[in-house]
Amino acid sequence: MKKLNEKQKKFAFLLSMGYKHARAYREAGYSSKGAKVSAHKLLKNPAIREHWNFIIDETHKLIEKQNRERAKNRRQLYGKLENHTS
Repeated sequence: MKKLNEKQKKFAFLLSMGYKHARAYREAGYSSKGAKVSAHKLLKNPAIREHWNFIIDETHKLIEKQNRERAKNRRQLYGKLENHTS
C-alpha cells in the first residue's frame, strides 16, 4: 500500500471526525478551489480509504476499552456504596 503524505493523513482523520469531504480537504491544507471535486478524487485512493477505516476502527476499540473501564469503576463504586452504612 502506498505511503500517505501528511495532508492525506489529515484528510482521512478529519473525515473520521465527521467533516464533510470538501471541508476536510480544505482543512487538511489543500486549495479551496475545486475542493469538492478534488476531495472526491482523493476518496478514490484505496490507501486513504484504508487509513480512514483504520482510524475509525481504532477509535471504536478505544471507546470500547473506556466503556469497560467505566463499567468496572461503577461496579466498584456500587460495591462500596452497598457496604457503606449511614
